[in-house]
Amino acid sequence: MSFKAISRTITGWVGKFSDLDDDVRQMFYVARTARLNAQAPYSNYYVGVAVQGQSHRIYSGCNVERASWTQTTHAEQNAIDSMVASEGPVKLIKLVLVAAPKDVSINFCLDESREREIWKVKFPEISVPCGHCLQCIWENCYGDGSVKLYSLMPTGEVSMVTVDNAFPLRFGPADLDVDYGKIPT
Repeated sequence: MSFKAISRTITGWVGKFSDLDDDVRQMFYVARTARLNAQAPYSNYYVGVAVQGQSHRIYSGCNVERASWTQTTHAEQNAIDSMVASEGPVKLIKLVLVAAPKDVSINFCLDESREREIWKVKFPEISVPCGHCLQCIWENCYGDGSVKLYSLMPTGEVSMVTVDNAFPLRFGPADLDVDYGKIPT
C-alpha cells in the first residue's frame, strides 16, 4: 500500500482587543457575562459564548456540567441552540469564545498604550472550540468555511480563525446530500 503525505497550513489572526470592530467587541462582553453563569462544579472551567446569525442578533450560552458528563451542555452548542430556538434554522455568521478557570477575572483592554506588542504567539495559546462544538458550529455555517471564530487568549490578545482552519476535516449536511439551499432560514 502506498500513501502520500498531505499537509495544510493553519492560518489565523492575533491582535488587540482595541482593534476589533464594535460588533465583535460587544460579542466579547456578552460572552464574558454568559461565562459568569456557567454551571461547572466538576471542571471549574467557565465558558461563555456569543453567536451572531444572519439577523445580526446576538445570542449567548455557557457550559452546564452534569455528573454524567455525557449530558453536559457545551457553551457553543447552548448559544447556537438558543439562536435556532429564537429564529429557526439560521446561518451562523460569527462566534466569540471566552473561557478560563472559574477564579480568573476576564478584562478587556481598550487602552492601546497598556497593550503589549504581539511578536510571537504559540499555537497552543489560540483557543478554539472542542471537536463536539466545532461540529455544531459547522452544521450551522451552511457550508461557509469563512465563518470567523474569535477567542480571548491567556496573553490578553484576541485570536481569530475561520471554521475552515479550525475544523479542516469535517463531516456535515453536504456529506449526507443535504442541500443547504433547501434548509429553511
